[in-house]
Amino acid sequence: MGKSRTHSALKTPLNEIFGSKANISVLRLLARVEGLLNHGDIIDRTSLSRQGVYNAVQRLIETGIVKYMGSGNKQLLSLRMDHPLAPDIKDLFIAEQERYKELIKALKKAIEQLQRKPEAAWIFGYVANGKDEYGDPLEIAVLSKLKEVDEITEQLRHQLRESEVEKKFDAVIDLMPLTKADLDTRPELLEQKLEPLWGPHPWQMLTQEGGSGPDKKAPTHQDLDREAQGAALAWAELLRRHPEIISRTVAYLEEQINRNSTGEIKEWREWKHILETMSHQQLKKFLESDTDRAVRLRQSLPFWPVLTEEERDELADLRANK
Repeated sequence: MGKSRTHSALKTPLNEIFGSKANISVLRLLARVEGLLNHGDIIDRTSLSRQGVYNAVQRLIETGIVKYMGSGNKQLLSLRMDHPLAPDIKDLFIAEQERYKELIKALKKAIEQLQRKPEAAWIFGYVANGKDEYGDPLEIAVLSKLKEVDEITEQLRHQLRESEVEKKFDAVIDLMPLTKADLDTRPELLEQKLEPLWGPHPWQMLTQEGGSGPDKKAPTHQDLDREAQGAALAWAELLRRHPEIISRTVAYLEEQINRNSTGEIKEWREWKHILETMSHQQLKKFLESDTDRAVRLRQSLPFWPVLTEEERDELADLRANK
């Protein structure tokens, strides 16, 4: 008897290659990273279970698009670039990543062009949590003082319309004006994954200021640094898994130092020196340290702006498990 199939492996191989969300997650990771990965790397850097990774890898090996290198427990995985579709698949995932990066750049540019800037702005909701469906809005919180938050938000709406960001990226954008008092009365806004666009991360702002709600007990300096120190443990683990974040952060700091003349330059230069001179183990010890210098610089960790979407998700998971 012949094989029971509904499509041709030769004519329509993408049916098998893109046959499941797990397949796509593994392919996306292999396409975006430089170098080889083992099963543990893929488990750490996707939301897939151990069995899900093994099943997806096995199916992709069978299609010929992924290959093993090495043997035994040291087997590593990569795209099989001599497969006729591999270069195009790699380009497709890179284009997917670049599209979102360009959207973020466009949003930041719109904020930069405002006459009055917000104190902070960040993406929240379904998109930030990676659970949006086509047509769901990209929600952006715009934080500023009570007297100016509505005006700044309306100016940003106008700027986004003028630059046709929604049309260019086929996205619906919703803006939410917020004050720091709103963050105190609506804690659910921070009990989720967030992507900073402008200014400090809102978690960092609340750590620094402790909130202002009438029923909220003001945290002590020790309380605030304990929270920052706990976050630093998650950062240290993320940097161990993805050392390339450090070089990206150094490049980002160089750009900020060259473009700005604010009081933050001193801390940016200090962080740049630290990242260029410390080994990972030294950096880990520094992030966990209770020295005056470490306590001070923990309040301005510079890594957030350079993280990919997957790295932000991974950091949120690490923070939750610390």
